[in-house]
Amino acid sequence: MQRVSKATPSSERDRQLGQLVRERRKERGLTQAALAEHLGVSFQQIQKYERGVNALRVTHIDRLCRILGVEPLYFFPEYTAGLPRPAASYPEVCRAPS
Repeated sequence: MQRVSKATPSSERDRQLGQLVRERRKERGLTQAALAEHLGVSFQQIQKYERGVNALRVTHIDRLCRILGVEPLYFFPEYTAGLPRPAASYPEVCRAPS
């Protein structure tokens, strides 16, 4: 009998979400370690999120929006295609030192 691995490969959506996190983190001038500290996870966890190895929890997406200064729909562009951009934005919580 052949043994079947219980590990499931990362979904394409997790990789896309991780790429958006990485791009926005870099735009904000934050390191993985700084983002991890603000989010309350290890920098290794940020690496896994950014590579799409681990899926982001909903509570982390909400906190990421606040930390990175984006609206939740930033991470779900497929839902906003063709829609006008909302006037209100999430407040900025942190910024890399100048």
